[in-house]
Amino acid sequence: MVSKKKGASKKAGQASKGETVGVLTLSYEEAKARLEHLEGLEQVSQNDLVEYYGVDQDPGELHARPSTQRKGNPNCLAGMVPSPEGTRVKGIWSKDHPSLCKPGDDPKQLRRSAPSQPTGLTNLGATCYVNALVQALFYVPPLRKGILHANDVLRADPAISQLRRIFAMMQAGPFSKVDSKPLVSTLRLPEDVQQDLQEFKTFLFGYLEERFAEAATQYDDVMKAFRGRESWAMRCEKCKKFSSKSTEVQRFYEVQVEPEHSRGLPVCLERAFASEEVEGVNCEHCKARRTFTRFHAVRELPEYLVLSVKRYKWDLRSGERKKINSQMQFPTSLDMGRILETSIYATDFGEELQKHCPYQPG
Repeated sequence: MVSKKKGASKKAGQASKGETVGVLTLSYEEAKARLEHLEGLEQVSQNDLVEYYGVDQDPGELHARPSTQRKGNPNCLAGMVPSPEGTRVKGIWSKDHPSLCKPGDDPKQLRRSAPSQPTGLTNLGATCYVNALVQALFYVPPLRKGILHANDVLRADPAISQLRRIFAMMQAGPFSKVDSKPLVSTLRLPEDVQQDLQEFKTFLFGYLEERFAEAATQYDDVMKAFRGRESWAMRCEKCKKFSSKSTEVQRFYEVQVEPEHSRGLPVCLERAFASEEVEGVNCEHCKARRTFTRFHAVRELPEYLVLSVKRYKWDLRSGERKKINSQMQFPTSLDMGRILETSIYATDFGEELQKHCPYQPG
């Protein structure tokens, strides 16, 4: 019943005087006397074991410094918790440990002062492009309503569910910011790599339109708020006739504009919808290659027009992609009717094209 630090196989009679035997620092004579006392008893009581192992000793002060004098005291708590004036630099009690030296934000300071106050989204490192698009989409009533009032089919989708949570917290949540990490993780987006906003918008719009189409017909108008209809009309400069492909109608979800020489948005939009010449196109009427004029024929504008500013272009001389640093001025209101005067329907050839693809303003 007596364990030894050194030479566990040593016999009791071979222990040197003053050697540490058992859990207490005893002399050999004291340890031997206690052992003989226990062996001589017919029945060992609990008090005998308590006295033998020394578990009845005083634990001492909690903040006391460790000492060799307490080495044999199994109840000793010295050194487990440093004193307030201590200088311990390791372990969970380190002064530099953030959980001790820096408390978290006060919940009162995170609350919105008023329900009308905008709610922000946490930036996880390089996810500002995600936050910018999500916040912009929140202020589109058809989309916000479709997400918040999603049926069971849509709620089962992890990305829709996270987007719904963010929209709900932005609309009625008590806090001034919402954690965007669950949405970013669900979409498997890297937190430390900046992505292109236009590419992310294309991905998210395609994802939402596919999910809404699978859910029910009641969600057909959700993405229609961003959807326009257009045609690329081709007119032969020799026979002055339009190609049959001019009647093809396509959907579009954005209009890309390119800033040039610090011009405003209306001028950039006029350039985006302006006509251009294309050489070497096979004319189905002339049966030969001709020069064609291509017109951007907008058949229907969406309720919410998304404009994408082209900030990079390919430099043919250097063979590299260069950034366009020109500034662009955005007016508070935009008259698209005046801008679309450059469309094919406002030209002298609009009447002829109207026979092929009639324009019905939305």
